[in-house]
Amino acid sequence: MDKFLFDTSSLLNFVKYYLPFDEDSKLKEFLLQGFNENRFLLLSEVKIECERVSSGLIFNELAELKKIKPLKQADIVNSKWHNLIDNNFSIKGMKSKLNQNEYEQQKSNFIKSADFALIFYASNNQNKRNPTIITEETINSNDNKIFKKIPAICEMQSIKCISLPQFLKKQISVKYQVLGNLFCASN
Repeated sequence: MDKFLFDTSSLLNFVKYYLPFDEDSKLKEFLLQGFNENRFLLLSEVKIECERVSSGLIFNELAELKKIKPLKQADIVNSKWHNLIDNNFSIKGMKSKLNQNEYEQQKSNFIKSADFALIFYASNNQNKRNPTIITEETINSNDNKIFKKIPAICEMQSIKCISLPQFLKKQISVKYQVLGNLFCASN
């Protein structure tokens, strides 16, 4: 069975843009059930980032999610991964603007980030769990950062990566009901 790794951006968008319309809590139940059944995975780095983003909005709206035991990285970032980071994941033009110490600090921060944790976990578990990363990042934007975005790295590493709307479209069916007239003329 496929596993899905949620990025902070997707969880935040779920809370901000989908839950307000979830009057019968079906979407919320779907998400929490997926985490409880271990089909949806929460990495410890993502959980930490969720606590900091938007004043903890994700856990304010999905308090049950905070109780989910996150997965921790067991593998060590070896020389193969350091080479990938240095030669494939970094953006050459941005990297060249830094001295060696500045770059090493940026690289250290990247290795500790939720983005890297998602990529590292997905890559190391492709054969066992066939994970797909769900993120709202796009392949083209890099926000003037030193390292490429999740979709760009996933493409290089042959990791499946989709957006939250793509994920929801594949996982659930939505039925609409129009009540009354949407537009009423006033006299």
